[in-house]
Amino acid sequence: MAEFYDSYSKKFRLNQTQGERQRLLTDRSAYIAFLEVQLERVTASCLTVQGFSERIEQVQSHVNTVEEKISNMTRLLKLLQNYGDQQDDDTKAFKSVFDQTCQEMQQGLTQCQAAVKQLDSSVPSLEHHLKSYVQEKEADWQNK
Repeated sequence: MAEFYDSYSKKFRLNQTQGERQRLLTDRSAYIAFLEVQLERVTASCLTVQGFSERIEQVQSHVNTVEEKISNMTRLLKLLQNYGDQQDDDTKAFKSVFDQTCQEMQQGLTQCQAAVKQLDSSVPSLEHHLKSYVQEKEADWQNK
C-alpha cells in the first residue's frame, strides 16, 4: 500500500507546478476546493470498491450454491451407484436361483422321460400278459 501511495504522490507532484502547490498552501478557498476534489475522488474510489465488494459477495454466493449443487450431485451419484450395485447383486442372485431351478426342472424332465420310456417298453409285455389273461378267462368262462 505504501508503494502505491509513493508512486501516486510522485505522479501528483509532477503534475502540479511549484506555484500551484504554493497557492494551495496560502489560499484557503483553493485548498478547500482541492480537498473537495480529493474527497470526491476518494468517495468515487470507495463506491467502486464497494461495488467490487458486492460483486465479489455475489460471486462467492454463486460459488457456494454451485459447490452445494456439486455436493448434492456427488451424493446422488453415490446413491445411484449403490442402487446399481444392489440391482446387479439382486440380478445375479435371481439368475443363480433361476439357473438352479432350471437344472432341477431339467433333471425332473429327464426322470419323467426315462419313466415314460420304461412305461413304453413295458406296455407291449403288459398288453401281451393282459391278452393272455383275458383269453384264459374267456376260455374258463366258455368251459363252464
